Amino acid sequence: DDAKIDPDEILFEGCDYNHWLITMEFPDPKPSREEMIETYLQTLAKVVGSYEEAKKRMYALSTTTYVGFQAVMTEEMSEKFRGEMM
Repeated sequence: DDAKIDPDEILFEGCDYNHWLITMEFPDPKPSREEMIETYLQTLAKVVGSYEEAKKRMYALSTTTYVGFQAVMTEEMSEKFRGEMM
C-alpha cells in the first residue's frame, strides 16, 4: 500500500503562502548587523511600495543563523525576489 500524497493535501500546517523567508548574500567582508537590517528593509520596500510598509510587514530577521528576513506578502510579491531583482 503506497501512500500517495493528494495534490490538494496541505503538507505544512499553517502554510498560507503569505509568510515568506527571503535569504540574501553579502560579499565579504560582511556589513554590520545594522547595515544588513537596513538592506533588508530597503529591499522589501522596493517590493511592497514603501519603507514604512516594509517595517510593518517584516516580522523576523537574522544575520547569523541565516542571512535574511521573514515578511508577510503575497506570492506574487515574493516572486519579485527571484533572480536578479535588485
